Amino acid sequence: MLAQILLYTNSPSFPTLLHFRVESTIDESSQFGDKGYFSDEKKRDLRKKGVYCGILDKGKRDHPLSTRQKQRNKQKSRVRCAVERPFAHMKKWYGYVRARYVNLKRNDLHFTFLCIIYNVRRGIVLIES
Repeated sequence: MLAQILLYTNSPSFPTLLHFRVESTIDESSQFGDKGYFSDEKKRDLRKKGVYCGILDKGKRDHPLSTRQKQRNKQKSRVRCAVERPFAHMKKWYGYVRARYVNLKRNDLHFTFLCIIYNVRRGIVLIES
């Protein structure tokens, strides 16, 4: 089930490029993401707030990932897999492959409705099983 959806853009003048971040109801003291969101500064900020940084580690030039970092990335990817599943569902069944509107508020509303529909359908399946 989706608990919280935050939409934001890379550029305020072009709000059709959206990134999504979903927080799970299971553990709200952690944040997961792929390598594109990784930065040392972000990791430090999350640690200061007491939030577990589940963002995958990223290798740097002449500094590849250690074996331990690769193992941690694999563990973090297992959690992300469950979070990414609703997005795959929305892309496949609802045709949400790109933002439909130019206005960020309208895209936010549209995506929120998709999440509500997903939660209702998922809730029905969970109740029936």
